[in-house]
Amino acid sequence: MGALTLISLESRQKKLSILIVDVLAEHGTLSAESIRQNVRNQNHEYALSSVYKELKGLIHSGIVVKFDTQYTLSMNWVVGLIEFSQKVKTRFIEQDFPRYILPKPGERKRWKFTSLFTLNDFWNQINITLAKQCQDEILYEYNPHQWYDWISLVRENQTLRAFQKTKKDIYVVVGQDSWLNRWPEESGAVAGGMYSYGGEKFGTRTDCHLGVMDDYIVTIRLSHSVAKYIDELAATVTSTSTLEDSQIDALVQMKVRATISLESNEVKATKLKQKFLNHWEERFAHKPIS
Repeated sequence: MGALTLISLESRQKKLSILIVDVLAEHGTLSAESIRQNVRNQNHEYALSSVYKELKGLIHSGIVVKFDTQYTLSMNWVVGLIEFSQKVKTRFIEQDFPRYILPKPGERKRWKFTSLFTLNDFWNQINITLAKQCQDEILYEYNPHQWYDWISLVRENQTLRAFQKTKKDIYVVVGQDSWLNRWPEESGAVAGGMYSYGGEKFGTRTDCHLGVMDDYIVTIRLSHSVAKYIDELAATVTSTSTLEDSQIDALVQMKVRATISLESNEVKATKLKQKFLNHWEERFAHKPIS
């Protein structure tokens, strides 16, 4: 069960209708039984009757078309999706709409969150915006734990792929060296990034995350109770057999007090980047491009 937990909460809770659309998008045309088998290959078990019921709903919604015993995506729906995607691309990519997040030089912006899930989504929004807007080729981060991978591998991989598309990278110093922190990278579950474990020079606090790119500094602060729970989870989980779904569910559902701040400060950013560069040079005897 533990290994499935780390596939991420969204994956476990993904609706059958979305899974069917994903499968048809990849394979084109399939029978109901073949759809069921492909869904099963993604670690989701559904009765054939459930697949038929969901397909009927998708046909009624104009998303799927049936001919003989085969099912495929509706071309009308596909064309509409392409048009929608182009609108989103124009607004958010070509017109640089996400720049509203970025502070002016010397300015700091701050946001409060009561959920790690919503915090993580906005954190990814900030990081992708930085990747697109900044001249630096690398976003440097210090994270005490990889808790965001534990609860949301799907979203993390989306962010990593977005970095790759902008030809940028993420170098992460993970504060505590533990099995649970190493698992996402060593199992191949994450889609990219460079990782180093054991960041003593960045302090012993486990409630504070740092990131820097160009003159922008990202700081995430978690309440003590949440940081303590994450510490205990990282210390006690030593293999997939010792990790239960309920432990990750408790983290996701936990009421938190957390903040993200984003500031533009050339002097502080330069000092922080130098600290990261020194770390990577010492640990791996090579200096990443700044």
